[in-house]
Amino acid sequence: MNKLNFDDGIETYNLSNGAKLRINFSDFNLYDRFAKLQKDIDEIQEKHKEEINNLKVEELIPLFVELDKEIKEKLQNVFGKENNFDEIFSHQNCFAVNSKNRFIIEEFVEAIRPIIEKAGETQSKVFSGLVGNREERRKRNHE
Repeated sequence: MNKLNFDDGIETYNLSNGAKLRINFSDFNLYDRFAKLQKDIDEIQEKHKEEINNLKVEELIPLFVELDKEIKEKLQNVFGKENNFDEIFSHQNCFAVNSKNRFIIEEFVEAIRPIIEKAGETQSKVFSGLVGNREERRKRNHE
């Protein structure tokens, strides 16, 4: 069988818990989906804020289970189905509270945001350069 190898732009990050996160920085839609994810997480927290503050612990469990499922589906939409966010979050609910008294989903988003922003800037420059070089090549070919 023949093999075809090429750089598809996907980078793999090894996480502290041994899980892997694969990100395709060459996909310009990633940046839009990530921005929407941040907004969605804020809206979900705001929508359920009063409910969370007024429910008993045993009533919160089904709500947090449902919210965890919803957020992890959104994360897979952003980063790709090949990423297992149960493994990435060490099989914890993404609204589990860490040692800093923060939801782990917030820690994840804050940790990944600068990486995505930097990659977005790099991809924009590369794209601009490719488009510019393409125009120069067209001009030379027509001379």
